[in-house]
Amino acid sequence: MDKIGAPERSRLLSQQVSAGRYFFLNLAPDARLPLTLVMGGRERCDSDYHILRTSFPFHVLEYVEAGCGTVRLEQTTHTLAPGVVFAYGPTTRYEIVTDPRDRMIKYF
Repeated sequence: MDKIGAPERSRLLSQQVSAGRYFFLNLAPDARLPLTLVMGGRERCDSDYHILRTSFPFHVLEYVEAGCGTVRLEQTTHTLAPGVVFAYGPTTRYEIVTDPRDRMIKYF
């Protein structure tokens, strides 16, 4: 169950998806504990999927199931394709863009 004061789910998830399934365990984990699974999901990106953030409250691991795109982590850009896994942390500046002709399906 989410704790009061946890980040709102809507702020954590992109609205640029045509289909998404999510689970939420605890969006306010004890900071004294090691890494904790707080949420996850599967998203089919819309053709205009473009996320640009300078921070995020959690460490994130993402896996591209299908489609392609790019991810820029700080100043380095990487190609995304099926089978690619990437990660970012709370202070990482990142940008994720799908190819509108081959939209990504990804897990996080």
